[in-house]
Amino acid sequence: MPLQLDALIKKTKAAIAAEEDPTRLAALTADLAAYVKAAKDCDDEEDEDEDEEEEKASGARKGGEADEEEEEEEESKKAKKKASIDTSQLAAILGVSAEGLPGALAAVVEKAEKFDALAGDVEQLKATQKKAAKNALIDEAQAQRRITKHQAKELRGKPMSFVESYLSMHKAALVNIDDEALHVPDGTPDADVPANVKKLVDQAVTAMGLSGEAADRFRAKAIEDHRKAMAHNTGVTH
Repeated sequence: MPLQLDALIKKTKAAIAAEEDPTRLAALTADLAAYVKAAKDCDDEEDEDEDEEEEKASGARKGGEADEEEEEEEESKKAKKKASIDTSQLAAILGVSAEGLPGALAAVVEKAEKFDALAGDVEQLKATQKKAAKNALIDEAQAQRRITKHQAKELRGKPMSFVESYLSMHKAALVNIDDEALHVPDGTPDADVPANVKKLVDQAVTAMGLSGEAADRFRAKAIEDHRKAMAHNTGVTH
């Protein structure tokens, strides 16, 4: 047997003894069978060469006369030896008899297939849990008024790493959670107050019939009250 094949067989046997993964065990077992068969083939070839040399020597001694019956018997032995596979080692590794080896190998393959299916289910479960965790972060941020409904919708289609990074930069509540009424400076006095709030104040002034200084005082008081309310909601103090 070539030294390389001998080393591969020893190495594969050691790997099988230490392996627990059914998929890997099945692959190693198949490798071992291939190495053993290759070694057998090499031994058979060496035996054939030796037999040929012996036959030549015998033929020379006998004046070239060959014993046909003996030759046929030797050829039959060689054919049987070459066709046979050393299953005893594989059976010993799997802890079964030679007769039970086919069933044991089939069981190993079945376990490997079940392992692959289970691995797929685990990966799907992990993906579901990861998606649920991401949605929980987004729902929490929206409930805390740190993001708008539109932002929440956009974030649900982003990777978890992006969502975590984005939310880490939005720790404070927004002044107004409605997308259409978010604060946009209008360039007029009291520009920090949303236009819709100013409109409500003007409507109140009109409804109460106020004008002149009285209207100005009411307007200033209403806007200041709005600022205080927003500061209280966001935790900002002046």
